[in-house]
Amino acid sequence: MPTPLHWVTTAKGLTAAELTVRAQALAQANPDRLTFETFFRRTPGASMKVKELSQVDFRPIANHRAWGTRGVDLPEYFGSLLEASFLPIANHFEIGEEEMQDLYELYNGNVEVYVQGTLGQQISTKVDNYVKAAKRLQQKQAVEAWLYGRIYVRNQRKQEATITLGFDANRFETAVTAWSDAGVNAYEEMVAFVRRSILAGTNAVGLKLSTKALGHIQADAPRSILNPNEQPGVDTLIDMVKSRLGLGRFGFVTDDTFYHAEDGTQVRYWPESHVAVIPDGIYVGESRYATIVRARQLAAQVPEAKITQDDVAVFYEGENGGKNLSVETQLNAYAWPIERNVFVVNTGIS
Repeated sequence: MPTPLHWVTTAKGLTAAELTVRAQALAQANPDRLTFETFFRRTPGASMKVKELSQVDFRPIANHRAWGTRGVDLPEYFGSLLEASFLPIANHFEIGEEEMQDLYELYNGNVEVYVQGTLGQQISTKVDNYVKAAKRLQQKQAVEAWLYGRIYVRNQRKQEATITLGFDANRFETAVTAWSDAGVNAYEEMVAFVRRSILAGTNAVGLKLSTKALGHIQADAPRSILNPNEQPGVDTLIDMVKSRLGLGRFGFVTDDTFYHAEDGTQVRYWPESHVAVIPDGIYVGESRYATIVRARQLAAQVPEAKITQDDVAVFYEGENGGKNLSVETQLNAYAWPIERNVFVVNTGIS
């Protein structure tokens, strides 16, 4: 006779394969309109274990050689060696033995009816919420990797830790005086910042910033002789920057999105204070996705479902000797910035 847990894991729409297909479709739909993969190129087939040198911005030049001799070797410079393991993004909830007992009593043993109704909706809703939560964590960690050059891993001593990638400290500026200060011209500070980024080798095609920071820049920008009391619009501001710096293209991308911390506090992904250069080619780095073993198994078991092996997966596990059922979502992914594409300033705006 099928057990209550059997009805859950085999009911139409609630199999691990069907929930995984649902979860992957939701992740692709991006209901929160998250932007991390606009700036971090999605790279499949990565590994959760990393042992590589950080990519520093080092640009040697060639040299002459005497006739009849070999060419001169180029000097080499490497960043710090990172050897660590990234942690999976995962959430789970349990359907307990007591709940199953209540179902038997409430539905006179016809658990299938309940599973396909109320409980099925509960599982589907929770899976949806967990998928969205996983993508929000990706957004948060991509911003931290971009603005601070730091990532969250398990290091070689098996300790969970936030570590930095060893990028040049000059790529992370802090304004001496806040751009919002009455004695500071935020527009001129912005122009100087973009110019420094270009000199550092980060060819700017725009800036990522908060609406508040953009407002300070607009307020301090030069005004038309015909409308001295009216600050320039964004399109006019863009044209001014392009003309001032001789750029072929330039733009502003604002980000005022937020998530809720565990205590319910509303937290911004992108701090109001920070402005970052958007590099030529748009991508700051890579959004790396590693294969999930269970997703690979599901893809092999149900090939017609077209399950992606390195995207979010949903699976069941028996707990407490099979008395409880755990429903878990997992995503193996992390953000990896490239140094030459990173140039950031903490403007002090708050």
